[in-house]
Amino acid sequence: MMSIWTKEELKTHIAAYKEALLSCSQGKSYSVGSRSLTRSDIPEIREMLGYYEEELNKLDKVKSSFIVQAKIHGSFRR
Repeated sequence: MMSIWTKEELKTHIAAYKEALLSCSQGKSYSVGSRSLTRSDIPEIREMLGYYEEELNKLDKVKSSFIVQAKIHGSFRR
């Protein structure tokens, strides 16, 4: 399954939400895009971090998972 995101986009979003989590956990507000987040939004921030991390894992899995088929001709006698 592919992701609609590039790896760079996902890393940018993850960094933004990590910053938001840190700020909100200290009682400050933080903005991501047009959205202002506060301490009460911490569960949503964690959910978004999970989503972006999952999307990043999908990209890594697609790029690292492949099947190699080979047909060996000849004999290997010792």
